[in-house]
Amino acid sequence: MILRLQEEKAALEMEASQYNRMAEEKMCHAETSLTLFEDLIYRKEMEMASRVSGVESGSLSPRQDLSVCWEEIRRIDDHVREVSESRDVAKGSKWSLLRHESISHALVSQVSNTILESAKSDVSSIMEMIKNPERFSASDEVPRTKESLTIISEERNVSHRF
Repeated sequence: MILRLQEEKAALEMEASQYNRMAEEKMCHAETSLTLFEDLIYRKEMEMASRVSGVESGSLSPRQDLSVCWEEIRRIDDHVREVSESRDVAKGSKWSLLRHESISHALVSQVSNTILESAKSDVSSIMEMIKNPERFSASDEVPRTKESLTIISEERNVSHRF
């Protein structure tokens, strides 16, 4: 009788540990998905801010005050700092169940850091374009598809003939 109860207890403990592992895996998967969605949203926000800033700086004449563009760049830079600081804080406050990071979670972390660095470099390049507009021409911003390269080369050939 005691042996049967011990076997049932062991079976229940195994089942409970299996449910714990399943719950940990689901939480890890949910956190990974959430991180991917947050990174995607962040990347799209940075892309929008970059394009809005580019449109605003492109619509200003060279003689107009660029304070509006600088304010926009400072705001974007502050946002990037806030996001990077919040990521650093979030990394320190993981649940105890998630301390055993899986390979996929580490990969997501690397991808999110890469996206963050890419966004920072985008902001830096926008700042450089606004600081030194004479170094950049409109053709630098044209997408480099096969058709656009053909059009650009044809335009240059026509301008060289005249």
